[in-house]
Amino acid sequence: MKINILPLGINYTVAFLFLHKNLLLKNLLPTLITCLLLTSCNQATTYSETDKTHDNPAIMLTDPDHRMKDLHWTRDMFELICQNWENAEDVKDAERNKHSERLEFPYRGFCFFKDGTVIKNPRGNMQTGTWTIDSSSKPVKIKMQLSDEGTASLLLAYLTPYELKLADEEIKKQLVEYSATAAVYQNEEENPFHIKNIRWRFKPARSENAAAIKNRLKDCIRFFILFYDDHIYRHTETVSFYGLPSCFRWYAGGIFLQKKLLLDKNWINSFYNLSQAMDAYKIAEKLLAQKYTWPKGETNWMKQNVYVLKQMEQNLDSL
Repeated sequence: MKINILPLGINYTVAFLFLHKNLLLKNLLPTLITCLLLTSCNQATTYSETDKTHDNPAIMLTDPDHRMKDLHWTRDMFELICQNWENAEDVKDAERNKHSERLEFPYRGFCFFKDGTVIKNPRGNMQTGTWTIDSSSKPVKIKMQLSDEGTASLLLAYLTPYELKLADEEIKKQLVEYSATAAVYQNEEENPFHIKNIRWRFKPARSENAAAIKNRLKDCIRFFILFYDDHIYRHTETVSFYGLPSCFRWYAGGIFLQKKLLLDKNWINSFYNLSQAMDAYKIAEKLLAQKYTWPKGETNWMKQNVYVLKQMEQNLDSL
């Protein structure tokens, strides 16, 4: 497959981006791409990038049902883009401030899907929309139609299975780096950030009845089941809940209800008003007051929590 990530009117194969065998070229590749990008459509445009050496081994998947696909050796540009991409600097900030629970800071990213949908900033001021690739332009453009911002266009500067560098078409001099895990779902609707699984986060246009409020809470629990499962499948050791609205507090082997005064405002805003959010909170109180079975012999705290979350999801129907 031919792609036009780089300018100069030359076609480069995807294989050019993944030189695994030639270590010298592999180390020089990020600098080479940056140098070529300097000669983009506007000759006055300049980019400044630090050379990096990437050595990401194939990821380890804990996925006995083969729900996920390892993209580490994939050459297809479209397939590589269709991942959950997180702003690399924001990920570092979240890790540095993981004990500062009340501190708010940006956590930006994109979730691109093969069905043409995109989620911008799923851990922040979330927007939904559609996206397409314009591979006829040099460099390649990712065009989006977003719910709040309208039309947006990003320039694709660099792409590997685990790293993406983009530049805003209006601010070409700044490259933004995003990271991914090089693994996707065979059925992308199982991705916790697929639009199907995050509709509960959008404030309803009108007041909801008791059944709808309960279903919104149930969809919240379903999201976190998928979120936990996602980390289990990817064999990750740490989990960040930053920017994910909830009325629960998550611990290793424990699920508690957040104090009312400390409730996430984004979780409250996912309901029609404060009163209906408190109705959902009362249901959550009753739900956590019930007894649950914890898996015997299980040492993985994520598996312990998701085991209980699935029981909570079932018990919600009887409340």
